[in-house]
Amino acid sequence: LEGTLWNRGTGRDARNHRALAIVARLPLGFLLAEYAALGADRDLRRAVALCFDQATAVAAATSGEAVSIDSEIPTMSWAYPDSGLAAYPLDPERATDLIEGAGWKRGSDGIYAKDGRRLSTAVPVREGFPERTTWLREVSEAVRDCGIDLQVAEVSFDAILRMLAVYPHVNAAAPDDGRPFDAYFGGLDTRLDPDPFRLYHSSECSSAERPDTFNFGCYQDPEVDRLIEAARANAFLRGRGYV
Repeated sequence: LEGTLWNRGTGRDARNHRALAIVARLPLGFLLAEYAALGADRDLRRAVALCFDQATAVAAATSGEAVSIDSEIPTMSWAYPDSGLAAYPLDPERATDLIEGAGWKRGSDGIYAKDGRRLSTAVPVREGFPERTTWLREVSEAVRDCGIDLQVAEVSFDAILRMLAVYPHVNAAAPDDGRPFDAYFGGLDTRLDPDPFRLYHSSECSSAERPDTFNFGCYQDPEVDRLIEAARANAFLRGRGYV
């Protein structure tokens, strides 16, 4: 979700206000650790994306005041790519192939299971933001038809902060289980001059020693690290854009 640029506080169109440098982005993030049923398997993450229509969910949640994007970079940024983005249009059949190809079997309740664990998790979302809850419920209803059970749980902001800042990131939607979260839907600020270092560089993977880094999903890829470092070392937009 890329938030509207209308400034609710001043009533001005922020697109014409030079001071604007940050846009709200609301991703559905996954924990990539091996013990995360959904997040650890790339095919399952893809299956979730293929099981709901992104534009429909965004429209239902925001009354047309936001758009669905396939990048963390805002569309009005100089760095937004013109092509090459991975897109996931609605395709339940492909999603089913990915899930079953990973060894999951659909149970009598319609939800997939594997090795005694259902393809089910409680997803925390910050209370007091109805558009976020509406979007997540739209997604939850859609992916259930694919055999994935995403339970929507509104929780306090304090609980969200504890979950993200305290390793190993116990799910704020089900704290009594003592398990790290599989997925979390929340907001992140994205600058028009983007720098993904804090979110995707391997050195920012959270740990017991550094529990409150922003790469709490622990994404790690040497080639991505190299590209991020190269972009940060280049002071010229043309050079950074090429990277």
